[in-house]
Order: sequence, then structure tokens, then C-alpha cells
Amino acid sequence: SDLLASLINRAQSINEWELLSMVVMPDHLHALTRLKADKIAIPVRKLKGGFLPVLRNQGIKWQPGFYDHRLRPEDNVGGVLRYMWLNPYRAGLSREGDPWSGWYCSEAAAQWMGSGDIDSPPPEWWQ
Repeated sequence: SDLLASLINRAQSINEWELLSMVVMPDHLHALTRLKADKIAIPVRKLKGGFLPVLRNQGIKWQPGFYDHRLRPEDNVGGVLRYMWLNPYRAGLSREGDPWSGWYCSEAAAQWMGSGDIDSPPPEWWQ
């Protein structure tokens, strides 16, 4: 939808991070970013604040605060990306073979995915 595309475009335009991947769900979102700022609160505030008027008009309200998790170099980035990617499929919002419109994956992040097809998860990932 236009709202999903706008949210992803807004996230990409924030200078304090590099957006690597994002999945937008009906009640939350997951984003994998590479921070350029000292604190993640600043870009999160920009993302959420930029969408307040649009969301209010649709009767949607951001939850207060946010949850963050810092990945270290030894962490499995591919596993995090697969978790994000599978979110809409596991929630029953999309079927295998149908791409989820709220999914964004940069070329930099796609290298960690381990599969050439980023539109539909391979069957072994459903385990």
C-alpha cells in the first residue's frame, strides 16, 4: 500500500542510520539498521514523529517507546533477517510465493540472506 511504501521511504531518508532491512506488520515493524548516530532514539523519534499525522488520520497510534537489540559482529545477521522476513508468513498475512508489500531489503543486507529469491522464503526456512 502507499502507507507502507511511505513508511519505508521515510525510514530510508533518515540520516542517522543506514536502513538495511525492514518489515512492516499491521501492529509493529522490525528494522535492521546500521547506526551513524550515538543513540538509536533520535532516528526512531524521526521515523515515528514523521508519521504521527498520517497514522492519527487512520486511527492508528504508535506504541510508546521501542525495543532495540544491538547485533555484534559475531551475531548471525542472516538469522535475524530470516526472522524478519518470515514474520508476515508466520502470522498468516501472506502465503508462500506471495511477496509481502511491507518488506524492504537493501542490496547490502541481501548478501546475508543466503538465497537469491527475496520474494518467497525457501521451504527449509519455514522450520
